[in-house]
Amino acid sequence: MLDFLIYPVSGVMKLWHLLLHDGLGLDDSLAWFISLFGLVITVRAIIAPFTWKMYKSGRLTAQIRPKRVAITEEFAGRHDEDSIREMQQRHKDLNKEYGINPFAGCVPTLIQIPVIVGLYQVLLLMARPEGGLENPVPRSIGFLSAEEVQSFLQGRVFNVPLPAYVTMPAEQLAFLDTTREDVLSFVLPLFIVAAVFTAFNMALPTYR
Repeated sequence: MLDFLIYPVSGVMKLWHLLLHDGLGLDDSLAWFISLFGLVITVRAIIAPFTWKMYKSGRLTAQIRPKRVAITEEFAGRHDEDSIREMQQRHKDLNKEYGINPFAGCVPTLIQIPVIVGLYQVLLLMARPEGGLENPVPRSIGFLSAEEVQSFLQGRVFNVPLPAYVTMPAEQLAFLDTTREDVLSFVLPLFIVAAVFTAFNMALPTYR
C-alpha cells in the first residue's frame, strides 16, 4: 500500500552511494553505510526552512502571550456563542498580525514520517531478500538495481554485515559470520548517540 515511499528513499540512498563510492572513491560497504546518514542529512535539509518557521512561530507566540492572556481575560465569564466566536477571531487576528502559523510545527513531522516508513521498507526488503540470505534472488528495490542490492547484502562495516540486525535468528547470523553480541556492540553506540542528539534537539527549542 505504501510501496511508493520506497522510490524517493531508494533514490536518495543511490545518489549518496554514487557520490561516495564512484565520486569520492570510498569503500563500497562504507559508502552504503554512510548513505543512510546521507538520507537523514537530505531530509533535514528539506525540512530546515519549515523548522526555522516553526522555531520563529514559537518565539513569537511566547512574545505575544500577554496579549493572548488579555484577550482571554476580556472574555472571561462570557460563554455565549457570539462571545466565543469573537474571542476566537481576535486570536486569529493576533496570529495574522504577527505572522504566526499554528500549523507550522506539523510540516516537519509530515515530511519525516513517510521517509521513516520508506526507509524501513527499503532496509527490510534489502535485509530479507526473496529466497533468504543463503540464496537471495536478485531483484531491484525502487531505484536500486539488483546489483546494488547484492552489493549491500555483501557489505560489512567494522566486520559487521550490513544486512544483520539484533533480532535476526542465530543461524542466519552464523551464516553471515557474525554474532548477536557483535551486532549489538556496533548498533548500541549509534543508538545512544541518536538518542542523545534527539533529546538535545527536542530540548533546545524549549530552552530558547
